[in-house]
Amino acid sequence: MANRASAWTKIDGGKSGNAVQHECIIVHDTSNTTHDLTPPFDWPMLGDITISVQPFAVSDTTATDTVTATTQDIDVDVVGSIEGGNDVTDWHIMKNFGSILTSSITIASGVYDMDAEGIMPKMCLSIGPDSGDTYTLRVVVTTHNMV
Repeated sequence: MANRASAWTKIDGGKSGNAVQHECIIVHDTSNTTHDLTPPFDWPMLGDITISVQPFAVSDTTATDTVTATTQDIDVDVVGSIEGGNDVTDWHIMKNFGSILTSSITIASGVYDMDAEGIMPKMCLSIGPDSGDTYTLRVVVTTHNMV
């Protein structure tokens, strides 16, 4: 099974103070020991963002993912590039959130401060494996500037 990430889905909200959320689903395969990249952000970076990560399931062996109680230690980076690319080595780490401990009943999150960390023409997230586990993650990026 290849690693894969869905396209970003824009979710206009009134749920979090009219903030706009962008959601992506990532499936990580046990055979891959490198980071997975989300698609590049397809919205303008005009301010800070909050990144939230929640595992759906530890195994992707069935058509329907089920929530499990397994804890994941996920490495999350905000990465940027002038030209982009499909390989992690094409991107520069702009902020490393370190290992974010998540479980099926919690959502781990962190804030990317654009003024402190900077901005690049192309940006995305790089998400690292938890000791080769197969897992499905829901990644949500909430903009602080309503775009």
